[in-house]
Amino acid sequence: MEASDRERLRLRQESQAEEDSRGLAGMYTLGSVGQLMARRDPKLPRWLRDLDPVETLFLGAAWPVHYGSPYRFANACGTWLGLLHGTQVRRGILRFAREALAVSADLQLPATSERLSDALEVRLGDALRGEPKVPHGLLPGVVLQGSRRTDGPPRGIPLPAPHSSARKLRPAFWNAFGTADFRPAGFSFLDDTGWGAAGAMMDGLRLIRDRVRRPYETRSLLPGLYAGLVAARAPGGRRDELLADLGSRTTAWAMALPEDSPLVPVTDALYGAAERKMDGDEALGRLFSVPAFTGPVSAEDREWRSEPGKALERLARELTL
Repeated sequence: MEASDRERLRLRQESQAEEDSRGLAGMYTLGSVGQLMARRDPKLPRWLRDLDPVETLFLGAAWPVHYGSPYRFANACGTWLGLLHGTQVRRGILRFAREALAVSADLQLPATSERLSDALEVRLGDALRGEPKVPHGLLPGVVLQGSRRTDGPPRGIPLPAPHSSARKLRPAFWNAFGTADFRPAGFSFLDDTGWGAAGAMMDGLRLIRDRVRRPYETRSLLPGLYAGLVAARAPGGRRDELLADLGSRTTAWAMALPEDSPLVPVTDALYGAAERKMDGDEALGRLFSVPAFTGPVSAEDREWRSEPGKALERLARELTL
């Protein structure tokens, strides 16, 4: 290849790389356009109207993809922000978040206000001047491909072998659960026994039984774990909200667990058991082989993260720390 041809190829590659990058200001503008379209087009999800500025920026980065549901969108946004740790892009987003928080405080507007979005766009030029563009390889459509936090665990997950004492542990679990109605008000298997996540599952199954009144089956166990860890200790109105749309919220919570969470092998085993149509007793026997099932549960794993309108709030906590 002649030197002139190599130079033309280099310039063309640089030009393509430039086209495949997006600046943060441009992402925010594109996300704002997407929100405007959602306000006018009934075919677009209504929840797109209620994003905070950081989520609006993410929407622009991912556009035209919006991940189909508010839970999956929130998971994708949180995962993307986490993957950017240590990059110049992340530092630029933190500067953007500071500006959004300042505008919100100055105008006394909530993070999801349409007026805040308009005011922030006016100040974007100064806030993001000189920020590098986001490389193509860090755009959501590239870096989130195949992520379990947006697409869920792969099919055919290997299951743990049944615990050697499964025949004793399974009835012990159900016998303990059967005492729930005789416990004092406010009693929690998670907080008042040493059963860890297994205790949380008992709390959640009791909560679901009292509200939904449906028989137990394998597919009830993961919702039980979610309800016991996330919803059981929430105030009444918030608890009702967290229990609404139970199946979708359960899936979103499980997908949003950090990759290194001890609970991931637990939720994976439950996914695998449901995929294989195992009955609840067999699934329980295998869960007891996972140490985290009877181990302590962190506050982080009890958090509900899969809700739009919270990304700026979480970055605000990070900036405060």
